[in-house]
Amino acid sequence: MATVAVDIRANHDTGVARYGRSVLAAAAPLATEAGIDLIAVVRPGHEETAAPAQRHGHQVVAVGGDEGFVRDNPRLCELLTEHGVDLYWTSHYTVNRRCPVPFAFTIHDLTRWRMPQLSYTDASFTQRF
Repeated sequence: MATVAVDIRANHDTGVARYGRSVLAAAAPLATEAGIDLIAVVRPGHEETAAPAQRHGHQVVAVGGDEGFVRDNPRLCELLTEHGVDLYWTSHYTVNRRCPVPFAFTIHDLTRWRMPQLSYTDASFTQRF
């Protein structure tokens, strides 16, 4: 049986976060039917965002301590290895370069890479919104 980790952690409840939750909600019942185990990866205290996975018998694991958008997180790498994950998918556009398993990620837009001056920092996002 294949195991897929679906990382829906996000720094803020923006489009990326909503996108990750909607993908998880659509994938959870399909994975169950196909005999695929999902592990929903969430931030500590945000386990309720993975309710669709839980309703379909999938695991939800809280992982904190990442370095912002870079996702440089030793605990996540350990989790992927410990659970024998076959594929890691994140709704974010970055993946740890040392990710120990095959991975896929979604590039939502290229604005942050092409024009980083237009991106919010955590502080400027909090101040504005």
